[in-house]
Amino acid sequence: MVRSLKAALLLAATSALAQPQDDPNPYLAQAKAFYKSLEFEKCSQRLEMAPQWKNSRAEMLEIEIYAGLCHYALGHVKDAEEHFQLAVHIDPEAELPPYTSPKIVELFSVVKKRTLKQRERAEAKAEPKVEVEKPPEKREGERRESEHEPKAEKPEPPPEKEKKVIARADVPTRPRLVPKKTPPDGQLTQPGPFSLEHHAIPLALGGVAVVAAGAGSYFGVRARALANEANAAHFESDAIRLGEQARMNARTANVVFGIAAAAAVGAVATWLLDVKLPAGRSGGDLPDVPPPKE
Repeated sequence: MVRSLKAALLLAATSALAQPQDDPNPYLAQAKAFYKSLEFEKCSQRLEMAPQWKNSRAEMLEIEIYAGLCHYALGHVKDAEEHFQLAVHIDPEAELPPYTSPKIVELFSVVKKRTLKQRERAEAKAEPKVEVEKPPEKREGERRESEHEPKAEKPEPPPEKEKKVIARADVPTRPRLVPKKTPPDGQLTQPGPFSLEHHAIPLALGGVAVVAAGAGSYFGVRARALANEANAAHFESDAIRLGEQARMNARTANVVFGIAAAAAVGAVATWLLDVKLPAGRSGGDLPDVPPPKE
């Protein structure tokens, strides 16, 4: 039934293009009315009779669209797709009526995209192929002449210049040992670059002094805080206990400050002694060995 309707529509399309008709199609108008009143079976019957009328292009498009809508409402999804496909063939920019169900709109958009792709492929296959003309083949006489023609010889590259290699006499040279000059006794030399190995003792004593000073400061602050708490105590027993703790922290602070002072003095003394040592005591006794002469 759908194929016969397609053939009838195609015939109607050709006749509509050749003989335009001013009178509207009454079957199409009745089908629209039945579709609005949800009488889809009657709508489909009227649309089967609509191609008998001399339709315009717009009427043919509406026949296919409403036929697809009615068939979808009746559950004939494949028939609806075929009618939508015919509508897209008639007008690639065809659209469904407003307030159409979103499901039908989605189906129509899928059919439309598929139909347009098929149409593009068919048009691409129908395009004539452009044949590239091949150059005329040479005759036998011309081929023989071209074969006997001397081929141009490629120019030979210029010979590379021989690199002159001067053989170096492989004679071992004995290094000359030069003793390092040492300053006379009692004469001080300039200090060398700073080295942790040479100044390990002063640095260690300095670290002890810093740590001891920090500890003494802590015990001193603690002793002062305990003394203030003892003076502010309301009971004599608390005052005596806090006073003993304050004196103990004060003694500890004094001892630690003494250790810090001694460590600081030792660090300064050992630093000065390391600076004033002669160069021969710091590993400079090895002789200088000059590089071998070439």
